Amino acid sequence: MRRVHRSVQTVSGHYHNQENTGRAADIDEYKNIAVFIEQRGGEIAGVSFEMLGEGRKLADRLGERLLAVLLGHNMEEKAQSLVKYGADKVVYFNHEACAEFQDDVYGELVARFIRGEKPSIFLAGATAIGRSFIPKVAAKVYGGLTADCTKLEIDVEKRLLLGTRPAFGGKPDGDHHLPAPSSANGHRAAQSHEAGRFRRKPHGRSRDRSG
Repeated sequence: MRRVHRSVQTVSGHYHNQENTGRAADIDEYKNIAVFIEQRGGEIAGVSFEMLGEGRKLADRLGERLLAVLLGHNMEEKAQSLVKYGADKVVYFNHEACAEFQDDVYGELVARFIRGEKPSIFLAGATAIGRSFIPKVAAKVYGGLTADCTKLEIDVEKRLLLGTRPAFGGKPDGDHHLPAPSSANGHRAAQSHEAGRFRRKPHGRSRDRSG
């Protein structure tokens, strides 16, 4: 057993668009769970804490790390606070262009985060902001997106992410099986989740994890 080092990485500087190089992904490079942290006016949305809680459970079952990505400006203390909610690493993009939601800026920076950190699973809230740009991020880096999930589970043996989403009329539509990196093109699975479906709970920092 070892104590996992938890950190906040701040990325500052001039924002500029970076095109995808089109280089084929090495699927063996992808691991860990990542969560998009939504903020409005410098305040972190409650759904993001819910996603951290669910992401923490998935990461623990897989024996992997939980990453969080936050875009904003002058939010250093808020970025640091995410560690209390289970994040092993926080990547914080600090720039004036990130202070308020901008579809193209957020889409490019989140895609850049995914290409750099290479998480196998990416979670985001199914809010107005999440619905606006997460599908575009999925198109850039992922092969699939399941929206409006009400339940998350993981098949550890098969490394399948299982998401339950409602069908018409609000009844459960069953499990959607989304594989962790296993295909030749390196595509992963992204999901978005309805606010208020999961519990928001701080996570103890003294926890020891193996890995």
